[in-house]
Amino acid sequence: MSPLHFFTTGKGTGQRQSHKPPITGATAAAPGTTRTAAQKARRADFPVQAASTQLPHYPFQPLPPPNGPAPYRFDLSQLLSAGDVAKIKNGVLVFHTVGDTGDYRDSGPQDLVAQMMTQDAQNLAGNQKPAFYYHLGDVVYFAGDIDKYGANFYETYKDYPIFIVAIPGNHDCQPDDPQDGLVDPNKYPLDGFVQNFMSKNPAQLGSLMTGANRTQMDLPNVFWTFTTPLATIIGLFSNVGEDQGEFHQDQIDWFHSELARRRSRLTPDRCCAPSAILRG
Repeated sequence: MSPLHFFTTGKGTGQRQSHKPPITGATAAAPGTTRTAAQKARRADFPVQAASTQLPHYPFQPLPPPNGPAPYRFDLSQLLSAGDVAKIKNGVLVFHTVGDTGDYRDSGPQDLVAQMMTQDAQNLAGNQKPAFYYHLGDVVYFAGDIDKYGANFYETYKDYPIFIVAIPGNHDCQPDDPQDGLVDPNKYPLDGFVQNFMSKNPAQLGSLMTGANRTQMDLPNVFWTFTTPLATIIGLFSNVGEDQGEFHQDQIDWFHSELARRRSRLTPDRCCAPSAILRG
């Protein structure tokens, strides 16, 4: 595999697809799904939420059923080839991690970051290329709407060549707010995240309305453990609170069991410890 394609393009195991160049001459999105040139150019005046803003309060949102039984683990070998996993095991592990990317009010900043990440994946030396992108949540603002994933996730990362895994943030499970527009009476918390990151079919394209051809991801749960040869990442989900998390006993018990499992497996010659990523 050439250095340019180390940990990057094409299909992984299970027919998951990170990215391949679009067909020459193909058009992008249908009307209303792509960003205007003016939106892409607006980067310097990104609106910042004022400190005096009254944050909304929502009650704890019910979690979707997981994709199978506990302990909700997903291994890097489910994404990358055995050869790429072996290179990590015998070398280093580099990955991207970003959150709060899905604010549709101004796409310029997230487009710019995505471009820089794409340059990393294409231009860094082979052993420094990121192996995956761990998204820290708030994939789509404000309420994780399915119909915003095309323009605010798949289109943003249509040139990014690496697999993307995620934990949801509070905006991914936030109920519709009448102040933000129409309320969908049939919406269920986290349905956008479930469709795109907990799919039953990892070969399914995530968006048919943009120039992207990234497939959906089949992660085991909204809180889950990512195992790799050199690190274990335990991803927690703190539900819908804007400035504080809420954990129920099932997630607390699962977290304790995952920590205990990792501690029991550490050896004197292995100095790595489990990492916990919290997002809400």
